[in-house]
Amino acid sequence: MRLMRHGNAILVAAALFLSAKGGRADTYLSFTVSTGAVTGSSGFLDFQFGPGADSQAAFVQIENFSSDGSLNGTAQVSGPNVGGSLPGIVKIDNSTGYNDYYQPFNYGQTFSFTLDVGGPAITAPNGTSTYGTSFGLGLLDSNQNNILTNDQDGFAATVELNLDGTLTPQVFPSNNSGGAPVTTIADVAPEPGVWASAGFGLMLILARRRARRQPSQPK
Repeated sequence: MRLMRHGNAILVAAALFLSAKGGRADTYLSFTVSTGAVTGSSGFLDFQFGPGADSQAAFVQIENFSSDGSLNGTAQVSGPNVGGSLPGIVKIDNSTGYNDYYQPFNYGQTFSFTLDVGGPAITAPNGTSTYGTSFGLGLLDSNQNNILTNDQDGFAATVELNLDGTLTPQVFPSNNSGGAPVTTIADVAPEPGVWASAGFGLMLILARRRARRQPSQPK
């Protein structure tokens, strides 16, 4: 019976571990942006994350940035909690009214990245805020004019963080005649629970070792 109790304790601990790891409620979106029409030119990539008057705290992380174009110098940053640098992870909080990462860029045929959206506005919507937060991706030429979009605000794509914690992505045609979208956005699953699996395996090993150390029970 003693071994059974230990085994049950290990299984309960493993379930709690897996639940804790699996409880993360960040949402992940995969962006693929076609820039073939401006290949070989220089300009800027603009990543903005702006709240409303009473938006809940939230953040975005730009991850897994990849391109056949090239970064062209140091990014300009606006906002006290904008950190990191491409092609690594860039994190932007919605802590002030204007939060921006503005990256000089030499355009190739395409670039892509994963957008991780998280924070209380995603994990625990409060039901009292009246404004969400907006993520915007802008593409600009060397004169800082918006390109490859017909959006009046100049974005090639946006993601609205809604009051219930859901997301509404939108892409804009590349011209006023309704051409094919430059940007595609797809939901993606978070990275596999490698650490959860490793933790579960470790617990099983500990359970076996503990069982071997138990003294034999008299018959």
